Amino acid sequence: MKKLYWSISEVCELLNVEPHVIRYWESEVTFLKSKRSRGGNRRFDKVLVDKMLLLKELLYTYKLTTKQASYFINKNSDLNDDNIEEKVYAYKKSKGYKEVIKQVTLTDLQGIKKRLEETIELLRT
Repeated sequence: MKKLYWSISEVCELLNVEPHVIRYWESEVTFLKSKRSRGGNRRFDKVLVDKMLLLKELLYTYKLTTKQASYFINKNSDLNDDNIEEKVYAYKKSKGYKEVIKQVTLTDLQGIKKRLEETIELLRT
């Protein structure tokens, strides 16, 4: 018979993270709310454990923030091991481009261009 629920310590062992990490994820990611036993202990079902495995991969392997990973999981319900890398790359490319454009002003770009031109001139001499 398969288990229906795992305790926080079992999930920690499975994910190789500390309990405070899971508690933090629960506070930041809305879809990771665990059920509670009568005694008030957290109980995680297979769906939640699978989502936490995916969340950990997005955070630690693909270096997304918790907010980005949460958004990414919500928008990509058809994720699997075959397409995750491609979808993360597309997500990072689209988000990264927008974030860079918002943060870099024309004056910044002109300053960067000037320093690059000066560096090129130094290298030529």
